[in-house]
Formats: sequence, structure tokens, C-alpha cells
Amino acid sequence: MRRNTVREPSRAEMARYAGKFGDVFASAGLPRLSGQVVGYLLVCDPELRTAGQIAEALGVQRSDVDAPLRLLVAVQLVQRSIPPHSPTPVY
Repeated sequence: MRRNTVREPSRAEMARYAGKFGDVFASAGLPRLSGQVVGYLLVCDPELRTAGQIAEALGVQRSDVDAPLRLLVAVQLVQRSIPPHSPTPVY
């Protein structure tokens, strides 16, 4: 009997997936980086990430993800929360 095993995606696979989401967003006239953020958040583990962690994973500056995150929170595609005992929001 064969077991179903779940393999974690590699960093390169996650980047390609996020890039494809960015392309979809861009084709709809939305910011490509916003799509990359959504794509990354769908596959990252652990699923809660800070803006700095998101930026690092996407290979951009921390300040580059601020506007995309604000947009995604405003349209309710991403939730922002602040964990207890931490001043840093997670998405």
C-alpha cells in the first residue's frame, strides 16, 4: 500500500507560483506585486508572515510590499492581524 506524502514546495517553485499569480493580476490591470503577494501567501508555511518575510521571499525591498499589502487588506483578499505580545503585524 502506497502512502500519500506531501512534499514541501521548493523556494524556486514558490517563486514561480507567486510569479504566475502576479501575471494573472497584471493581465487584469492590477499591480503584479499584489498578485505575487497573494500567490506566495497561498503556499508559504507557516501561513502567517510579516511584511519583511514576504518581501524577502519575493526578492524585493520591505517598503515595496507596503502598498500591495494595504490594497489586498482593503479589498479583503488578505487579513492583517497583530499576534499577542508582538508589535509586528502578520498577514
